[in-house]
Amino acid sequence: AGYDGKFVIWDLDGNQKAIQDIASAEIIESLPEGTLFKPKSVDVLGSQVVFGTLANVIIKSNLAAEATLILSGHSNEFWGLWPHPIHANIYVTCGTDKNLRVWDAKAKSSKSLLRGITMDQKARCCSISPDGKHIAVGLVEGAFKIYNFETLEPIKEEK
Repeated sequence: AGYDGKFVIWDLDGNQKAIQDIASAEIIESLPEGTLFKPKSVDVLGSQVVFGTLANVIIKSNLAAEATLILSGHSNEFWGLWPHPIHANIYVTCGTDKNLRVWDAKAKSSKSLLRGITMDQKARCCSISPDGKHIAVGLVEGAFKIYNFETLEPIKEEK
Protein backbone atom coordinates (compact mmCIF):
# COMPACT_ATOMS: atom_id res chain seq x y z
CA ALA A 1 0.00 0.00 0.00
CA GLY A 2 1.32 3.40 -0.91
CA TYR A 3 0.62 7.05 -0.10
CA ASP A 4 -1.53 7.15 -3.25
CA GLY A 5 -4.03 4.84 -1.53
CA LYS A 6 -3.54 1.99 -4.01
CA PHE A 7 -3.10 -1.56 -2.76
CA VAL A 8 -1.61 -3.96 -5.32
CA ILE A 9 -1.17 -7.74 -5.01
CA TRP A 10 1.46 -9.48 -7.14
CA ASP A 11 2.11 -13.17 -7.62
CA LEU A 12 5.56 -14.75 -7.32
CA ASP A 13 6.10 -14.38 -11.08
CA GLY A 14 5.65 -10.60 -10.90
CA ASN A 15 2.16 -10.56 -12.41
CA GLN A 16 -0.32 -8.08 -11.00
CA LYS A 17 -3.22 -10.06 -9.48
CA ALA A 18 -5.38 -7.35 -7.91
CA ILE A 19 -5.44 -3.61 -7.34
CA GLN A 20 -7.75 -1.60 -5.14
CA ASP A 21 -8.07 2.08 -4.34
CA ILE A 22 -8.40 1.92 -0.56
CA ALA A 23 -8.27 5.70 -0.19
CA SER A 24 -11.62 6.21 -1.86
CA ALA A 25 -13.26 9.63 -1.83
CA GLU A 26 -15.83 8.44 0.75
CA ILE A 27 -13.11 7.35 3.17
CA ILE A 28 -10.94 10.45 2.65
CA GLU A 29 -13.94 12.76 3.16
CA SER A 30 -14.75 11.08 6.48
CA LEU A 31 -11.26 11.67 7.92
CA PRO A 32 -10.45 14.73 10.06
CA GLU A 33 -9.48 17.75 7.95
CA GLY A 34 -5.79 17.77 7.06
CA THR A 35 -5.34 14.03 7.62
CA LEU A 36 -3.06 12.47 5.01
CA PHE A 37 -3.55 8.86 3.97
CA LYS A 38 -0.27 7.21 4.97
CA PRO A 39 -0.48 3.43 5.43
CA LYS A 40 1.69 2.05 8.22
CA SER A 41 0.68 -1.60 8.46
CA VAL A 42 -1.20 -4.17 6.41
CA ASP A 43 -2.61 -7.57 7.38
CA VAL A 44 -4.05 -10.02 4.84
CA LEU A 45 -6.24 -13.01 5.65
CA GLY A 46 -7.69 -14.64 2.55
CA SER A 47 -9.48 -11.89 0.65
CA GLN A 48 -9.76 -9.58 3.70
CA VAL A 49 -7.16 -6.83 4.07
CA VAL A 50 -6.89 -4.47 7.05
CA PHE A 51 -4.81 -1.28 6.79
CA GLY A 52 -3.58 0.79 9.72
CA THR A 53 -2.47 4.34 8.92
CA LEU A 54 -0.25 6.97 10.53
CA ALA A 55 -3.44 8.98 11.13
CA ASN A 56 -4.76 6.30 13.54
CA VAL A 57 -7.32 5.14 10.99
CA ILE A 58 -8.21 1.49 10.34
CA ILE A 59 -9.62 0.51 6.94
CA LYS A 60 -10.96 -2.94 6.04
CA SER A 61 -11.18 -4.13 2.46
CA ASN A 62 -12.45 -7.18 0.70
CA LEU A 63 -10.49 -7.19 -2.55
CA ALA A 64 -13.66 -8.03 -4.43
CA ALA A 65 -15.51 -5.01 -3.02
CA GLU A 66 -15.01 -1.41 -1.93
CA ALA A 67 -12.94 -0.51 1.10
CA THR A 68 -14.74 0.38 4.34
CA LEU A 69 -13.61 2.76 7.06
CA ILE A 70 -13.63 0.80 10.32
CA LEU A 71 -12.29 3.40 12.74
CA SER A 72 -11.23 7.00 12.38
CA GLY A 73 -9.12 7.66 15.41
CA HIS A 74 -7.21 10.65 16.60
CA SER A 75 -5.46 12.90 14.10
CA ASN A 76 -2.25 12.84 16.15
CA GLU A 77 -0.80 10.65 18.89
CA PHE A 78 -3.29 9.43 21.44
CA TRP A 79 -1.95 8.91 24.95
CA GLY A 80 -4.92 8.12 27.17
CA LEU A 81 -7.28 5.15 27.04
CA TRP A 82 -9.60 4.09 29.87
CA PRO A 83 -12.43 1.52 29.99
CA HIS A 84 -15.80 2.40 31.48
CA PRO A 85 -16.11 0.82 34.95
CA ILE A 86 -19.72 -0.30 34.39
CA HIS A 87 -20.13 -0.77 30.61
CA ALA A 88 -17.34 -3.09 29.42
CA ASN A 89 -17.70 -2.15 25.73
CA ILE A 90 -17.33 1.62 26.33
CA TYR A 91 -13.98 3.40 26.63
CA VAL A 92 -12.53 6.92 26.35
CA THR A 93 -9.40 8.19 24.63
CA CYS A 94 -7.51 11.48 24.57
CA GLY A 95 -4.35 12.74 22.93
CA THR A 96 -2.09 15.44 21.61
CA ASP A 97 -4.69 16.33 18.95
CA LYS A 98 -6.69 17.86 21.86
CA ASN A 99 -9.56 15.40 21.32
CA LEU A 100 -11.48 13.61 24.04
CA ARG A 101 -13.55 10.76 22.60
CA VAL A 102 -16.02 8.17 23.87
CA TRP A 103 -16.13 4.89 21.93
CA ASP A 104 -18.27 1.75 21.73
CA ALA A 105 -16.05 -1.27 21.09
CA LYS A 106 -19.00 -3.45 20.05
CA ALA A 107 -20.07 -1.17 17.18
CA LYS A 108 -17.25 -2.48 14.92
CA SER A 109 -17.60 0.32 12.40
CA SER A 110 -16.77 3.99 11.93
CA LYS A 111 -19.89 4.61 14.04
CA SER A 112 -18.05 3.31 17.11
CA LEU A 113 -17.30 6.93 18.03
CA LEU A 114 -20.22 7.87 20.30
CA ARG A 115 -19.22 11.46 21.01
CA GLY A 116 -16.20 13.69 21.26
CA ILE A 117 -14.98 17.20 21.86
CA THR A 118 -11.91 19.22 21.01
CA MET A 119 -10.32 20.56 24.16
CA ASP A 120 -8.21 23.71 24.38
CA GLN A 121 -5.05 21.80 25.41
CA LYS A 122 -3.19 18.60 24.53
CA ALA A 123 -3.92 15.63 26.81
CA ARG A 124 -1.71 12.89 28.25
CA CYS A 125 -4.09 10.66 30.21
CA CYS A 126 -7.73 10.08 31.07
CA SER A 127 -9.80 8.12 33.56
CA ILE A 128 -13.49 7.49 34.23
CA SER A 129 -14.80 7.82 37.80
CA PRO A 130 -15.89 4.58 39.52
CA ASP A 131 -19.56 5.56 39.16
CA GLY A 132 -19.07 6.23 35.41
CA LYS A 133 -20.37 9.80 35.61
CA HIS A 134 -17.17 11.80 35.11
CA ILE A 135 -14.00 11.77 33.01
CA ALA A 136 -10.74 13.18 34.34
CA VAL A 137 -8.20 14.31 31.73
CA GLY A 138 -4.56 15.06 32.54
CA LEU A 139 -3.19 17.81 30.32
CA VAL A 140 0.33 18.25 28.91
CA GLU A 141 0.88 21.52 30.79
CA GLY A 142 0.29 19.80 34.16
CA ALA A 143 -3.33 20.78 34.74
CA PHE A 144 -6.35 18.49 34.68
CA LYS A 145 -10.02 18.85 33.77
CA ILE A 146 -13.13 16.97 34.84
CA TYR A 147 -15.90 16.41 32.26
CA ASN A 148 -19.45 15.10 32.50
CA PHE A 149 -19.37 11.62 30.90
CA GLU A 150 -22.72 11.95 29.09
CA THR A 151 -22.43 15.52 27.77
CA LEU A 152 -18.63 16.07 27.81
CA GLU A 153 -19.32 19.47 29.35
CA PRO A 154 -16.40 20.68 31.51
CA ILE A 155 -17.15 20.60 35.24
CA LYS A 156 -13.84 21.59 36.84
CA GLU A 157 -10.28 22.60 35.95
CA GLU A 158 -7.25 22.56 38.22
CA LYS A 159 -3.88 24.07 37.32
